[in-house]
Amino acid sequence: MSLRSNILFLPSLLILALSAVLVGCAQKTPAIEEIVNSAVAATTKVGTYKYDLDMKTNVYKHALDTAQKEIGGENTTTKDIMKVGGTLDFAKKEMHTTIDYSASLQGQSMLQLLSLEFFATGNESYMKLAVPFKSWATASLELWKNLDQASQQIELLKTAVDVDLLGTEEVNDIDCYVLKITPDSEKLAEWLSRQLALISLGNLQAKKEELLSFSIKLWIARDSYLLTKTEFELKRRERDWDNDIKGQINFYDYNQPVSIMIPQEARKATETGTPK
Repeated sequence: MSLRSNILFLPSLLILALSAVLVGCAQKTPAIEEIVNSAVAATTKVGTYKYDLDMKTNVYKHALDTAQKEIGGENTTTKDIMKVGGTLDFAKKEMHTTIDYSASLQGQSMLQLLSLEFFATGNESYMKLAVPFKSWATASLELWKNLDQASQQIELLKTAVDVDLLGTEEVNDIDCYVLKITPDSEKLAEWLSRQLALISLGNLQAKKEELLSFSIKLWIARDSYLLTKTEFELKRRERDWDNDIKGQINFYDYNQPVSIMIPQEARKATETGTPK
């Protein structure tokens, strides 16, 4: 082959090489179904993890009644903030969770209405209430279902009506797939009921008919397929009241050693039946 032919042939080689690189890059992004299945599988293998949940809710009447309008009534707005921090160890069946709930009315300063902790090891489970009063009590082991946030979020992903891959993004130096899901409304109502149960001790429930709109995004680690973050926005209408709910859950320290011990004061208080 002449020198002239070699020179003419070089651009063709470069184009072929570039095409191969581009095809290889495209193949590195798995299909959505593969991401979902891998995330579900990865979660079943988790031994321990921690999470932090922050949820804010604005509650207001979606329409003033005639009597209120005639007297110049204003729409009452309540702002609620719930913060949950959890540590779970599935192998040892241990759990420690803190829950703080605050609210404000019509722009007033936030007032802490609830502060409690849950402890569980083996077949023992206790609840420590600090606000509005101090007390210890035994707690149901069914709380695992309400407090295992990673499994709840993956269940929403697994049963989602639709899943879109928005791209990739780093979260705390972890490269993640970003998924936007349209969850099954029944499953979403179940999840919201579990969050409401944390601050009402099971007295509040959400129905799928009350959900007017919702948006949920999940960040799945590209290397491990473990859930890294969730962001959610929901609008719920309960009778005359609208609830605008917005929140975020961060997941971290997967499969790291944890140590959870039930305080002796918990056993003493519940044995004697005396609040401590």
